[in-house]
Amino acid sequence: MTDDFLYITLDRDKAVRFFRNMANGYPEYGATINPAKSLTNFDLNMPDLHVPILTATSEFPYCGLTIHTTTLNVKRDLFKNPDQDISGIQTIEYSYQPSKSFMSRMLIHIPILFNRLYGNSVLNSRKTILINIHRTFVDIAMRYANYVRQLTKFGSKLSWLCMKDAIEEVISCIRSTARRLGTTVSWDEVYGLGCAAFILVLRRKQSSFRDVLLWLERMQRAQRTDVLAMVANVTKDEQSRRIIEVKKY
Repeated sequence: MTDDFLYITLDRDKAVRFFRNMANGYPEYGATINPAKSLTNFDLNMPDLHVPILTATSEFPYCGLTIHTTTLNVKRDLFKNPDQDISGIQTIEYSYQPSKSFMSRMLIHIPILFNRLYGNSVLNSRKTILINIHRTFVDIAMRYANYVRQLTKFGSKLSWLCMKDAIEEVISCIRSTARRLGTTVSWDEVYGLGCAAFILVLRRKQSSFRDVLLWLERMQRAQRTDVLAMVANVTKDEQSRRIIEVKKY
């Protein structure tokens, strides 16, 4: 059995003592760690152990999320498995109602993909919550693109109106989840982030999504000036732009 440990403290000595105890292990429980697979955000000063140190960023990766080492803001980490082919983890149902099959699966996964850590306004700044919403949409948009591509490969096809309905349903579900978590993000803001994420992802496959993209771009142009400014700021997020370059979808 393997477990992941995360230790957060303001006391450097306690952190060093915790790591030393973990490195020594607990033989009575069969518990040990591999220092080379561990990570800290400061030098433990343990010459006998080689422990990697977080560099070039303040965002500490942990189990599919990152924690800012100063603010403790929590973000979704889209790069947990960047080389993973989405088609290898997504089940495609070739039913007579493929759009409904896709939506039923997405509606189950959305509360997992956007959970209370990502929408928590006590832990996170407003901008971090908006980035988390956008990253969730990017993830879903890649799954969506793969789903449509796999259906087409085997002779089935979704009309662009079905694709449009699926996107609107996803946006509505993300908004409901955000509200349930107490996040003060408006419908217009969620809609703007959803449109931007789907445009970002689907443009790389535009031959398959021409009509959907035209609709998304039309919806985006109709948004309020303040929403467009917010979206432009949030979508500067480098991780969202890099993941679509390396992820297979």
